[in-house]
Amino acid sequence: MVQTLQTRNVTLRDLIEKFQMQLVRDEQFLPKWQSRLPNLSEFEKQVLNKVKVGYFNLVADPPVLEKPMQLAIVALILFLEGFYLPPFL
Repeated sequence: MVQTLQTRNVTLRDLIEKFQMQLVRDEQFLPKWQSRLPNLSEFEKQVLNKVKVGYFNLVADPPVLEKPMQLAIVALILFLEGFYLPPFL
């Protein structure tokens, strides 16, 4: 039997509990997006692994809020790529 929910009342936590949704961490997901990537230094790999762990920590306990996601993920990546250095404002 199909269950329907009104979208305005649905949270990620509801979907996990009612439909047994699970996070899948398949490294081969969307392999086309992973082709022709630049080589990363060991430092970059370590930082990205920490970002990934931080991301999964945030999404493990919904709701996923925008500000913590910005602080933990987006700001770090922008900082590492030099977007806070001149000529950027």
